[in-house]
Amino acid sequence: MQKAKVDCLIALFAYSGNGGIPGTIPEIAVWLALTFHKLKTDDRIGRVGIQVFCDTPITMTRNRAVKVAQEAGFDMVLMLDSDNEPDAYLGKESDAKPFWDVAFTHAYDRLMQGKPTVIAAPYCGPPPTPTQSGEGEVPYLFQWINDSSDEPRPRYRLHRLNRNEAAQMRGVHRVAALPTGVCLFTTGVFDGLKHPYFDYEMTPDGADKQSTEDVYATRNISLLWQQKIGENVVFAACDSWAWHHKVKKVGRPCLTTVEHIAADFADAVRNERVGDETLRDIDFTAMHPGLSDQESEEIIHSVHDKVFSYDGDDDSDLDDTADTDLAKPAEATGITYRVIGGRKLAIPGEQISQVDIEAIEGVAQFVRQSNGPATRVIAVNPQAGEVPAALLSGSVHSTVYGCGLYRDSCVKNLETEPRFRMMDSEKLERAEVDMVFLDSNSHNFADLLDDWSEHVAPNGFIAGRNYDNPNVSSGVRGYCELTGTQIRLLQGSSVWFFRKAAVAQEAGHAQAAS
Repeated sequence: MQKAKVDCLIALFAYSGNGGIPGTIPEIAVWLALTFHKLKTDDRIGRVGIQVFCDTPITMTRNRAVKVAQEAGFDMVLMLDSDNEPDAYLGKESDAKPFWDVAFTHAYDRLMQGKPTVIAAPYCGPPPTPTQSGEGEVPYLFQWINDSSDEPRPRYRLHRLNRNEAAQMRGVHRVAALPTGVCLFTTGVFDGLKHPYFDYEMTPDGADKQSTEDVYATRNISLLWQQKIGENVVFAACDSWAWHHKVKKVGRPCLTTVEHIAADFADAVRNERVGDETLRDIDFTAMHPGLSDQESEEIIHSVHDKVFSYDGDDDSDLDDTADTDLAKPAEATGITYRVIGGRKLAIPGEQISQVDIEAIEGVAQFVRQSNGPATRVIAVNPQAGEVPAALLSGSVHSTVYGCGLYRDSCVKNLETEPRFRMMDSEKLERAEVDMVFLDSNSHNFADLLDDWSEHVAPNGFIAGRNYDNPNVSSGVRGYCELTGTQIRLLQGSSVWFFRKAAVAQEAGHAQAAS
């Protein structure tokens, strides 16, 4: 018996603002290519359409996608946001299942019974500052709860599941509301729903948002169809979690138990995390403000897995001793631990954000690809060693020299790494290295940039972080304007870099600055 065929529209929300050039993460393109083949070879599917929506606000484009699907006679519409990566755990976790296989079969079978469906891949929101909110990366899954009993007017409200609740959900679950970044709708689910389908709920004064457009729509769909056919039609595919690409790539929650806590405390004792040292929350929210089109013209996205290996070059022509005159700031009392490039580092004080670490790895990789494998890099102000570790992780054949402000922990963290050494900047020659990485935001940053650029060979690179600091951004822009160089910024981070002109122009720059 021939199966009934349904028509599917794929709606890509490639946000760029006001109808600009569309943009999306590359993982969606890979996933879509694989999934599109499934659609074209499935005997349950007839027409397949794809349309890109890159305008804002998202409420408008989601409503437009539904309208396009309805007017063109599509039976289903798959919504894909530009920052969601479907099937993030497929092949990595034994219980992970392909979202399209689960969602389409579920929606198709229900459609053959005359029932509408919304089914989405769950994902988590980006982390707020944990020490302020205490919530961390919250799952975007909701259920109805009642805060009291035996009340004449019960106080029902939407409850956002906590991480432990979401981590224990398996299979396909009915929920009260959910996110629609990776979501399949049967178009009939909107029949009888008032316009606009997707909208924000605001406080009475319009100053704050009370619910997002996806929660608003799916909650209303759930309530409408419960009343019409006596069942909730909104589902979460809990074996098909997506990654959410925000400040960091946010994954699914893991169940936390007393065993995990005990093991972590035992690890703290084994690693001598005792005395007046403390366990600390990490703030992953370090981001620079919006960038102009010119500043964001070239963005590097890919950072591959890194490993440490030594190429045997001992660089004996450079001094490998730390100068006693180098400034050493006092060590902080709080110690946290992180892994960069397979190396565990003890960090006194605040850590560099993970997004910046990944961006530094990307810059190092780009420089190695541009200048050849045996690159020499100077890390100015290596502090606890995070920047040198990221530079080494990004380029397995580079040698990194630390100059300027450092901590005892830097030497200890990297003491077994043969490709890292502290040295005195006065012993460096002009045009000697392939890249200088400046970890500074001092008020005299422009002068610092001028001084260190002299040590970089023509066609070498100058890089750093803290572009969100005005001292840094104005210094970098001023240098690049006077030398005719283009600034490159890594999306979502504070990391910047540019290539030094083939003909040295520092003298002209210094003269103009004076």
